[in-house]
Amino acid sequence: MPTDKSAAFPLTSPLRSTLQTLYTEAPVDPEVQAAVLRLLAEHDGVRYAGEHEDRQGREGELFVVEDTGAQDDGTLERRIMFDPDTGMPLYFEVVTVETEPGEVEGEELPMMNHYAVISESAWVAEVEERP
Repeated sequence: MPTDKSAAFPLTSPLRSTLQTLYTEAPVDPEVQAAVLRLLAEHDGVRYAGEHEDRQGREGELFVVEDTGAQDDGTLERRIMFDPDTGMPLYFEVVTVETEPGEVEGEELPMMNHYAVISESAWVAEVEERP
């Protein structure tokens, strides 16, 4: 078993997708949330980008993973911002930050590929009921 945390928990595409799905499919228990934050904090492939403000004007702590293997001849940044008081995520985004010349004609970099806001997460009694 590898002793290097980055080798033991590589930020592969399935893991990145799992983190995004984790927060959008169901409320996350505090113990799970703490484990996720520890994983991100201890992983060499995750860069803390400091305090930022999202498109809704909320302040948070931003973490970035550079992904050079996700698309041909380009680099993506997968960003996730957490509320500093609750530790819960505020948004996810995937941004193309580098491509081969002429790869994305008519578009300037960085280019948004995906953006998801998380405004609230809670259990409800009935399907389609809002928290």
